[in-house]
Amino acid sequence: MTNPFSPEIRRWVEQQVGPVRAAEVLKGSTSTTLLKIRADEDYILRLYDNAEWLAEEPDLAAHEAAVLKWMQASPVVTPELVAVDYGVECPLAVLLMTLLPGEIMLRPPDMANWLRQMAETLLEIHQVAPADFGWTHFRYQQPDQLFTPAWGKRQPGLWQRALDILQHEPQPAYTPTFIHRDYHPTNILWQDGLLSGVVDWVNACVGPEGADVGHMRVNLTALYGVDCANQFLDAYLAAGGSYHPYWDLMSIGDTFFFEDGAQVYPPWLDFGMTELTNELIQARDEALLADVLARF
Repeated sequence: MTNPFSPEIRRWVEQQVGPVRAAEVLKGSTSTTLLKIRADEDYILRLYDNAEWLAEEPDLAAHEAAVLKWMQASPVVTPELVAVDYGVECPLAVLLMTLLPGEIMLRPPDMANWLRQMAETLLEIHQVAPADFGWTHFRYQQPDQLFTPAWGKRQPGLWQRALDILQHEPQPAYTPTFIHRDYHPTNILWQDGLLSGVVDWVNACVGPEGADVGHMRVNLTALYGVDCANQFLDAYLAAGGSYHPYWDLMSIGDTFFFEDGAQVYPPWLDFGMTELTNELIQARDEALLADVLARF
């Protein structure tokens, strides 16, 4: 939409929090529009304006509202739900939440400490009671839809082995846990060297903990290389988590097995990782694939 903060949305927000002084679009938001709302306090407003995503998951606003309520019993610092409108008073579904302190940090001064804190926080998420939560994990890419992308044909045997596992071997049994489902560095906030909060909970559900571990490892590999992804895994296991390489492979399948999968994620550039290129990420992704396959 041309003006994301329409008069109808402003009116609804002001009914919740009083007069709005300013509303600005946040950088790094790709799947929906996020606005920083300045009133007596600062808030975050999500506009569910992604038609393609809504066609697949029309209950996104209800989903995120339920997650934010669910997570208040957790020690993990998350936004608090202020209000939600399902397109009744506003021209589209919107969700208003508190603004957490902190900033995204992609160039940590102490990489080991940064990884350790993220690993320990992920384990805390996985310890949230999953019983009776209404959303469950599903694959983003079905195994029979996967194929080796053109950029991955430098090592065809590597990709074929991955395809064989994903398409013909059953997924391992697992104990369902509560998972974030999009746990990666641009959804994590920092203040004074400490992890201050986790945001973007719209995908959270009940599923395998390995889905979160694998998703983080995919992102860390693209940003820094496979050694960093392995350091995160070591920190997660040291904190008490468990691991099976199948879930890494599933995360790779969700991300890489199509033509535009291994590309620079625009928010990484927004937050200063300007040295990244598609070619660098593709080489790193193949290194991760080789590492994961060696674990089977």
